[in-house]
Amino acid sequence: MGKRFCAGSQNEVSLQVVKFNPDDIPNFENYPYDYQYFISVIGGELSLGFGYAMLWVIKPELYNVEILEGDYHEDLGMVNGDFTKNSLLVANHPSDSDTLAFNQSTIPYTTINGWGETDESFLDFVERQFYSLPENLSCNVTSNGVPFSDVPEHARSRVEWIEGCHSFDGQLPSFDELPIPPILYQLPVLHPDRPRGSRAMICAHGAKGRLVGLRPGAWTVTPFNNWHYAIFPDGDVGWIPNDIDLPEALFVPHRDGI
Repeated sequence: MGKRFCAGSQNEVSLQVVKFNPDDIPNFENYPYDYQYFISVIGGELSLGFGYAMLWVIKPELYNVEILEGDYHEDLGMVNGDFTKNSLLVANHPSDSDTLAFNQSTIPYTTINGWGETDESFLDFVERQFYSLPENLSCNVTSNGVPFSDVPEHARSRVEWIEGCHSFDGQLPSFDELPIPPILYQLPVLHPDRPRGSRAMICAHGAKGRLVGLRPGAWTVTPFNNWHYAIFPDGDVGWIPNDIDLPEALFVPHRDGI
């Protein structure tokens, strides 16, 4: 999957994502939850470029100085800092001298940079690099290249939903404050009564875009037909019947400002 966006400047933004199977990653269950979510739902290998700035995410690879020929990696570019031999390189943002790896000495694995441990999670690292893009770039144009400013205002929020460029930026209760609703452990992610067809695919895609990166138990409602979707304990997003009662504190409206 790949997209290119014109930012109204001399620099072109490119985003390419290559999915791979979690089963292809040894000890996948030992990785932090946010990385497991990223692989299962969003993608695998990722490259993001804007002018000279670049972000690379690769399949975790064991750090080996001899194979890397010093501090250079064939896919990541210049690796910054020193890592222990059991570190798994996973992401790099060379223009910020920022390399991220997983430390295998802990379960789940912890994120580290070239100067030791970091409080920054994998998804926080990736998200921070996207902040270097022009403001609201992801919502400047639709996938067909139509500027969102040309979309009629009454339809814009629905188009944003379809495009999946409307992630939630608010705060939800922690697991300590509000555990995952027990009912979500009992329901199948692929519910036998779930809607089918093209409209259902559009709504499911929009729900995943709205709930991306959020905790299990978060749920939302589509702006089209009042269908409900929730994040299940394993991180997958699935349809749930409307009569399932989930906590209001975990509700995510279909757009901000509601």
